[in-house]
Amino acid sequence: MERLHQAEQAFQESEARLLACTDTAERRAAELETLADIMVDAVLVIDAVAWVTLANQAALRLFGIERGIDVPRDPGTLIDSMQIRHLDGRRIKREEMPLLRALEGETVRGERIIARLPGTAGTAYIERSAAPILDRKGDVRGAVWIGRDVTQYIQLERLKEEFVRVAAHELETPVAVMKGHAELLLRRAPADLTPRSRSALEAINRGANRIDKIVQDLLDISQLQTGKLDLVQELVDLPALVREVTGRFAAGRSHAIRLRIEGEVSLPADRQRLESVVYTVLDNAFRYSPPGSEVEVEVSVEGREARVCVRDRGVGIPRARQGRIFERFYRAHTGTPHDSGGMGVGLFIARAIVEAHGGAMWFGSEEGRGSLFCFRLPLGGADGRR
Repeated sequence: MERLHQAEQAFQESEARLLACTDTAERRAAELETLADIMVDAVLVIDAVAWVTLANQAALRLFGIERGIDVPRDPGTLIDSMQIRHLDGRRIKREEMPLLRALEGETVRGERIIARLPGTAGTAYIERSAAPILDRKGDVRGAVWIGRDVTQYIQLERLKEEFVRVAAHELETPVAVMKGHAELLLRRAPADLTPRSRSALEAINRGANRIDKIVQDLLDISQLQTGKLDLVQELVDLPALVREVTGRFAAGRSHAIRLRIEGEVSLPADRQRLESVVYTVLDNAFRYSPPGSEVEVEVSVEGREARVCVRDRGVGIPRARQGRIFERFYRAHTGTPHDSGGMGVGLFIARAIVEAHGGAMWFGSEEGRGSLFCFRLPLGGADGRR
């Protein structure tokens, strides 16, 4: 009798624990569903056999499913309703779906596709990500998919690109006229021109050169947006080019430049664009390092590549901002005491020029101790890249 009572008590305790666990699981499931429903992004969750187990309200809106209607269990049915395509128009195969790739253990981040949203006549741009759901042993038990309609963002980017293109072309001719006349006035200025008048002409010339540089940057950005950067290749003496640019920088500045050339080398490149790369890196080094400090410039040859590095002892780049340093229109020191203005396109264009030559650009930086920017170029030019 005593054993029966103990068994009954143990059963009741087990039942209570089971009910408590069930209650906890139901509460957590409700919390998860509520959390998913208040998200702006669409969320889909599938189990290990690729059946949909959760679709939040944003997902229902994205797929055109009205509240109260059962969600299809097969994610392929949802995707097919959107007539999705790659950005180049190719149809997306089932095995390319991020959810199914995530079931294989792959993590997908920020892929963009074109879709026709149910109930609409136009197309939309969707940015999607997916990741596997793992148990404690590391086995895949499902996958989660997140989708976001980025159509308005894409349209805004296109408007910005069109503005840059039009502005650059509209400004090119008047700026060239202004620059040409400023240079002509300086060359033909009479010997008895007053210092004040000469200073005014020089200021006009500097301003015209600055505006011309901005216009040329905008034209380069316009070309890069179309995926085409024109290069006029010739055989360039790289050490001589670096010497010339650093010499121009050294004039009238208090910084000390230590130039080290390790091996003479010539390579096929666009001289003017390569000068702008060296100019950009040097300009940043001077701009963000204190007067009187040393800037090191080194040209070397390693195997079938030439390398140029510029090191400064300046303010450095905040770690949190280093990941965006090559982004278009990004300025790492915006809102800091070290903000020196500019459009934030120099490094974006410089890296694009280096890559168009078949090379690469990289950097290292420590806040408060300075930065090192380097780029390498293949000796055989872009066509001779190994």
